[in-house]
Amino acid sequence: MTTALRQAGLAASVLMALASAPSHAEVLYEERVETFEIGIRDGTPEDVWTAIRRYGPFVKGQHAVGAATGRLKWSDLAIAHRGHDCRLERRSVSVSVVLTLPEWWRARSAPADQLDYWRCIERTVTIHEKRHAEIWRETGHAIDRALG
Repeated sequence: MTTALRQAGLAASVLMALASAPSHAEVLYEERVETFEIGIRDGTPEDVWTAIRRYGPFVKGQHAVGAATGRLKWSDLAIAHRGHDCRLERRSVSVSVVLTLPEWWRARSAPADQLDYWRCIERTVTIHEKRHAEIWRETGHAIDRALG
């Protein structure tokens, strides 16, 4: 895994408080990156894919090339009563996402064509899983708006 990707994962794992609605709501978002080693010394593109599918995270009954698992939670609800009306004055929505991405620690010693192929796979899977994480974040904001 590239140094930039590791640094991005570390930075993303810091809990970020995001203000959303003016009614004192906040959506807390946490993202963590985990990796799995594909466990090959070198090989053809088919060997790389076979290893990724063999060692990848278990999703819906089979191994996947990556994963983005998340958890949504809302709490700290405060309801105010005014006459016959009720209003939700305070709420807290939190989203926690774990990205599971492939890693090939022997990639640096691979021939240039294999390294280029690996970097393409790594980039594609990372972009795909980060989009899933963004969907989790967007869903947290949608829940916050619905509660508000």
